[in-house]
Amino acid sequence: MPTANPTTQSPVETSVDRGLPFSARATAAAQNGTEPSISCSRCNKSHIEYELHYNCATCDDGNWNLCLSCYRAGKGCLHWFGFGYAASAKWEKAAAAAARANEKKQQQAPLEPPHVLTSNRYNPPKQTPGGAEGRRTLTTDDPALRLESGNFCARCLAWANECFWRCDVCNEGAWGFCNACVNQGYSCTHPLLPLTYVAPAPPSPSPPQSSASSVHHQYQNHLTPPGSPRSVSPSSPLPSPSHSPAPSTRRRRPLSATLLTGPNAPVGSGNFKPLTFTTTCDVCRGSIGPTQHRYHCFECTSRVVPDTLPGDYDICTPCYGRLVAEGRIAPENGDGGWRRCLRGHRMAVVGFEETRDGQRRRVLRDVVGGVGLRVEPYPTNTQQQQQQQQQDEDDANRGPQQQPALQKWSWEAPDGPSRLERLVTVDVAAAVPPSQLVGEMAMRTATDQFPPEGGAGARALARWSWYPQPGASDELLFPRGAEVHEVEDVNGDWFYGSYMGAVGLFPSPYVKVVRNAASIAAAVIVAEEW
Repeated sequence: MPTANPTTQSPVETSVDRGLPFSARATAAAQNGTEPSISCSRCNKSHIEYELHYNCATCDDGNWNLCLSCYRAGKGCLHWFGFGYAASAKWEKAAAAAARANEKKQQQAPLEPPHVLTSNRYNPPKQTPGGAEGRRTLTTDDPALRLESGNFCARCLAWANECFWRCDVCNEGAWGFCNACVNQGYSCTHPLLPLTYVAPAPPSPSPPQSSASSVHHQYQNHLTPPGSPRSVSPSSPLPSPSHSPAPSTRRRRPLSATLLTGPNAPVGSGNFKPLTFTTTCDVCRGSIGPTQHRYHCFECTSRVVPDTLPGDYDICTPCYGRLVAEGRIAPENGDGGWRRCLRGHRMAVVGFEETRDGQRRRVLRDVVGGVGLRVEPYPTNTQQQQQQQQQDEDDANRGPQQQPALQKWSWEAPDGPSRLERLVTVDVAAAVPPSQLVGEMAMRTATDQFPPEGGAGARALARWSWYPQPGASDELLFPRGAEVHEVEDVNGDWFYGSYMGAVGLFPSPYVKVVRNAASIAAAVIVAEEW
């Protein structure tokens, strides 16, 4: 397995008071004007305070911190039982075994509940760096006001407390995405639950919980951030990390999202409450409720909803049907073909399903051709085009018309190493002339069929996580439980596939190859036996 057993090496000293818990030390450092300095307690990597890192508030008096690499490698803290829901199950088994042992030895000390790691990151100060190693150790810019804590996108690592799309399958449920990545197709294909952080109410007395229920409650709250001196309303623009292209847009709750309320509304996970989405059709400007399916473009930006990012573009089902009926989208580019938007991008069909935890977003029909579809310009033979144009004019007894610009779209053949190819019009309202449907590609690789939704090739379920080494840009990252699409066998030892909108190589033993969605569902059921 790719995970490693925790070690018991000595933690590294930090520059803040070791007698305070993590959240309190942040405040103390701010009051003293001291910039935090945090090192990884496993690999000793220094200065991870400006990177996404994980903290245990119990181990080493709250000084136990992990860099992202050590966390994803499963190294944890000194009393860590794993990721997400699997940790609770492992602890319950260990607690039951400890209880039986205690009964035999007449001991009453139960097993300590598992520790929960919180994710954190400081934004660097705006001042010019100085001091040792180019860092500023004293600053008037309060570090506590630059602390990000809670949920971070598994793909781009953006802070996502305002809208976090949680997956309950990938990485045992300790996995999720920011709204921008979900809208642009850079997420997994599992149902996703949208959550937002709501500040806790003043504490009230509560009845004592049993040991097992206490641990379950603790893991329901594993996404809840620790207290922070900063208080920001959900509608307020938040300061942007350096990698965010649109500060006020990327970091706030989407305008189409509201808290899911009502007498039967789910309680959420700790201080994270479920959202409900009512989007706007970018054609008729009507509302699309969560129970309605919509055609979603991962690339277009809405011209109807203000201050949006690419991927915030939806068309209601009636409008898309009218676009095809009115000829604004040719039938081969419509729902029975490539399913393209007015600008030519391939679209998915998405919707929401009611679950006990809230309304989960599902990709009902993935983009035709998947991520691995190859788009190339198609050089037109001028003489052939003129001859065909004259023939079409004579047959239809109509005036001269310009032939549409074409592209060549190709994908992997299902029964061999070759690629299938099909001509496609650049203008979605135009259709490929029948004589050019195959055109100059009159060979065994040409076809008048469409590739499968979600892409060609097999699918696979990740037995273990695979996190490539830094610099391995041609390899594919995925966690345990991920559904990898468009899988191809490269040489027996390595496969090629797609996940989170990316493609790349990965070791074949890390996945179980299945052939269809039904097999994926069956594999998920037995995944706990691995």
